[in-house]
Order: sequence, then C-alpha cells, then structure tokens
Amino acid sequence: MKHLIVPSLIVLMSLSMSLPSLSIDDRDQDRKIRQLEEKVRKLERELKELRLLVYEKFNLESKSKAPDLNPQASCKDQLVNFRTQKADLLNNGYRDKHPYIAAVSRTIKSLEKTCGHEVDSMSSKSQ
Repeated sequence: MKHLIVPSLIVLMSLSMSLPSLSIDDRDQDRKIRQLEEKVRKLERELKELRLLVYEKFNLESKSKAPDLNPQASCKDQLVNFRTQKADLLNNGYRDKHPYIAAVSRTIKSLEKTCGHEVDSMSSKSQ
C-alpha cells in the first residue's frame, strides 16, 4: 500500500508546484471583485423593490378592485391586454394571490367566457 501512496504524493506535490500560485495582489483583486459582485446583487434587489413600490403606487388603483374594461377594444384585444398585464405583474415579483392579480385573473376568465360566446355566435352567423 505504501508503494501507491508515495508516487501519488510525489505527483500531487509536482502538480501543486506547477500550478501558478495566487499572489497577494491576485487574492486582493479576487476579494474586491467578490465584494463588488455582492454590491451589484444588493443594488439589483433594491432596484427591484423600488420598481415594485412604484408599480404599486402608480399602476394599481385599488388592490381588490377589478380592472376597468375598455369598451372601444374588442373582446379578444382586451383579453390579450389583461393577460399581458398579469404576466408583467408576475414578472415584477407579484404573486398569484395578490388581490389585484386575482381580480385580473377573474376578469380574464370572464373575458374568455364572453369571447368564446362571441366566437360561437360569429361562426353560427356565417353558416
């Protein structure tokens, strides 16, 4: 068993000597880079939180109020708009259980039913 350990140690020692060792400057630079990366992550988190606050402040009228429908837009256009709005809210960190998103989801379901009836009535008229 000893005859296997000694050659392994020699190989390990030669490998460790052949690898460039990090100088103090390199270690300091690595440490500074890690610190800067951590600061960037912290700032990104803060920015995301600020975006959420701004979004809540200016875009969410009432947390439980259903979103307004646009009478000039077609049912399908409104459905696309509300799906996009819901996706944007979810991408900005809101959860499905947020009261406004729940209201948007109910509106989407209602529009899906309405649009389905419109499509059915259009297809029956064309026949």
